[in-house]
Amino acid sequence: MESLYINANGLRFHVHAWGKPNKPVAILLAGTAFVSATWTPIAEALSHDYRVYAIDRRGHGASDSPESAYEFFDFAEDLIAVMQEMAISAELAIGHSAGATDVLLAASLQPELFRNIFVHEPTVADVQQQGIQPEFPDASKQYIANITKRRSHFPSRADAIEHFRHREPYVRWPETTLHAQWKSGLQESANGGVELSCPPEAELQIIEPILQAASNIYRADHRGNPFSFFKHIKQPVALVLSADSEPFFSTMNKRARKLLPNIVLNLTLKDTRHCAPQENAQGFIAGIKLFTEQLAKAGPPQTVELP
Repeated sequence: MESLYINANGLRFHVHAWGKPNKPVAILLAGTAFVSATWTPIAEALSHDYRVYAIDRRGHGASDSPESAYEFFDFAEDLIAVMQEMAISAELAIGHSAGATDVLLAASLQPELFRNIFVHEPTVADVQQQGIQPEFPDASKQYIANITKRRSHFPSRADAIEHFRHREPYVRWPETTLHAQWKSGLQESANGGVELSCPPEAELQIIEPILQAASNIYRADHRGNPFSFFKHIKQPVALVLSADSEPFFSTMNKRARKLLPNIVLNLTLKDTRHCAPQENAQGFIAGIKLFTEQLAKAGPPQTVELP
């Protein structure tokens, strides 16, 4: 695994890389609060056929954390800028959760950079929303409150890992993935010890538009409604859902099915929750393999369940 730093869109981004540089490119984007190194089991499997790049999104891992600008367009523009700076296009673009939304929006804005798209539980709101924006549901308010109260400073990485290993969603993660998350997800603190690389004040800015979209109360910023761009995505898409995720992910999956015009694979991962790339890497890899096989034979759209 290589570690690269790319200056793009006014920020410095950390990128992990696997595989030989002469192979087709696969791009990996993790969800909110998760770092690029948590893709390692999947990236290693893909590296036999691809040059794999996993990017720490703004506010995450070793990438820069600006004081503001954490809207959907900001993340998509980052992805485009990083790929342009690296002079690459993606044979396969893979995203999880909000990282999946980055991929979809970037592909709609710069389609020439993306050939095939595999997305797991993207954040999606309906394009048409009426009336005055209501308040967050109580569950979203509680989620925000939990972030506000989250412990962010620890005496050591070992203390942080021990703190998080018994908490959601990390309780189901393999030990190697848990350590990968907190190797890059923590940084040295000026006050001694370590602190979260994605501090609560940044995560609150990141999560607010995501919760708005999940609650279907998202309002467009000055660049427009990001979800209205999804209709322009002509690339083949695999849309993936975890069977045991919270119900609102299934709701967003249904919204995505209405918006995306070229879904060739509707895939459900059984006995898996939202953090599928981390907790069920083998099922995720099997899904990617199924998608590439589907593309090779150019068959009709499929709906499939995998363990």
